[in-house]
Amino acid sequence: MRTGKAIVSAAAALALMGSVPVATASSAASVEDAPHLVPTLGINGATLYGVSQRPGGALWDMKVDYNLNFTRFDQTNQFQFQSWCDIWEQDSDDDDLVKRGRHANINAVNQSRTATFSVRSSDIDTELGGEEIYARCFVRNMETGTQPSSYSTRIQISP
Repeated sequence: MRTGKAIVSAAAALALMGSVPVATASSAASVEDAPHLVPTLGINGATLYGVSQRPGGALWDMKVDYNLNFTRFDQTNQFQFQSWCDIWEQDSDDDDLVKRGRHANINAVNQSRTATFSVRSSDIDTELGGEEIYARCFVRNMETGTQPSSYSTRIQISP
């Protein structure tokens, strides 16, 4: 135990002098001393569905389902989170953000969520031919800043 503290102290001193990054000194000690406390957060199962064009063709309705799985670490520490989904259109170069979803403040409780969107056809129609759209869902730990995301499969539509 003394050896571990001495190593951490030496690493901290080196970090202050600029020889070792601060993150190396602190994270090496905490992971080694308590590997079961390293937080991981899961977001999975993003599914884009219910994509339908309204009569007249000016709007599209879309729904996204996704699951949030929090660790015991997140739940025990009662971290606050934000969750949201965005709709994207795939391009050959850079994908286009079509519609940003509303951010919801949530607690660290495993849950299934649904986001609904109404999107203008003109926002989706970014290139000649059909469009491939998908959802990207996020969850952000407001204290640590970690922000995993999940992608849905792409759906081909013709606006």
